[in-house]
Amino acid sequence: MATLVMAVSLIGQNQQRPEETEKTDQKKERTEKVKQGWNIGGLPVVSFDSDLGFQFGALANLYHYGDGSRYPFYNHSLYFEASWYTKGSGIFRFYYDSDRLIRGIRTSVDISYMPDQAFYFYGYNGYGSVYNDAWVDEDTEDYKTRLFYRYRREFFRFKADFQGDIIKKKFFWLAGLDFYNIYTSPIDRKKFDIADTTGTLFDQYKAWNIIPESYAQTIMYYSRMTGAYNEGLGGVKTLRGISRNRVLGDGWVMGNFELRYRFLYFQWIKQNWYLALSGFFDTGRTLSLIDVEGVVKDENNNISYPEGESEQDYFDFGNDRFHNSVGAGLYVAMNQNFIIAINFGKALDEQDGNTGFYIGINFLF
Repeated sequence: MATLVMAVSLIGQNQQRPEETEKTDQKKERTEKVKQGWNIGGLPVVSFDSDLGFQFGALANLYHYGDGSRYPFYNHSLYFEASWYTKGSGIFRFYYDSDRLIRGIRTSVDISYMPDQAFYFYGYNGYGSVYNDAWVDEDTEDYKTRLFYRYRREFFRFKADFQGDIIKKKFFWLAGLDFYNIYTSPIDRKKFDIADTTGTLFDQYKAWNIIPESYAQTIMYYSRMTGAYNEGLGGVKTLRGISRNRVLGDGWVMGNFELRYRFLYFQWIKQNWYLALSGFFDTGRTLSLIDVEGVVKDENNNISYPEGESEQDYFDFGNDRFHNSVGAGLYVAMNQNFIIAINFGKALDEQDGNTGFYIGINFLF
């Protein structure tokens, strides 16, 4: 399935831009070594997932500060990420951000290819879809498979956004062009050693014709990417501590509230560093629901469920409310732009999962 999206919007703001705030803080609190020319920050990517296998790769962010007169704001930022799990999932991404490529216009370009052998899927409409922890817990009698809430997906994205001032620092325009090519299918049972007769939620939604052959229901549109994924509420870049993609709907609202405290500034390996701590509260919910009930019921107002199961196992039609989480973060910042972010979040409702621990880059906002 391929999707092409064009968007134009007008946005007003009364706050300082991040680079202006950083300069103000810099003047008030300390004197940093001004950076010039190119600067690079990077991290190795090594992990293990019992379902996906070992992950190997690296990410790097190059910043160009020119003559340093605008530091800590950069002229150009180039981000590269490449990682691969031994069972076939991966992230291959390039992201570019600059207000100097075209004078007076901020340009952001993202090109990403992300195959995923076990992508998360919890149904639609937030709490309108019931999450059954026993179905993925091997120690319970109702256990189905640890991958019951997963499916296979291949995802390609090209995204270009342009932003300019109408009234400087107060009101600006935004235009963008997005192209997505998305392929979805059931998980590869042989790859994960799962019996052919074992179903998943994705299989059931296909059987109920809730999921059509093409749409891009999970996609969320951002003017500036802070991470590789732009879809679904839940996870490191939306609702930390809540299961990834837990909240999907035709319309949604989200709020992230975070207090940060920078407690240590220092210079090391000829770079400017600071450490910061944070506490946060994340919340979000659907506003416009996807019509699941009207699709899944037959002419007699009935739904055909697997043997021994009922509506209460899958749906709570029309029900959603705010999904909430709390947590804390530790941040290591180099030259005020390359941010290593370590976050721990806790979901406040067991329907949203339990906890999430994340290591990545960039502030959420």
